[in-house]
Amino acid sequence: MDRHLSPMLTADLQKLVDPLASYISATDRPRASLILSLILLMGNLQEINDQANNYLLTFGENHIG
Repeated sequence: MDRHLSPMLTADLQKLVDPLASYISATDRPRASLILSLILLMGNLQEINDQANNYLLTFGENHIG
C-alpha cells in the first residue's frame, strides 16, 4: 500500500474495497468478476475525466474555484 496516502483515505478506501473483494471472491467466476469490476471502474473514471476536460474546455482553467 502507498505510504503517502493519508490514514483516513486508506481507511475509507478499505471500507469500499472489502465488500467488493468479498463479493468477487464469493462468485462462481471470481476472475471474470474481478475483470468486469475493473472494466466498470475504468469506464467510470474515464467518464469523470471526460467531464472534467469538457468543463475546462467550456469554462477555461481560470474559472476553477
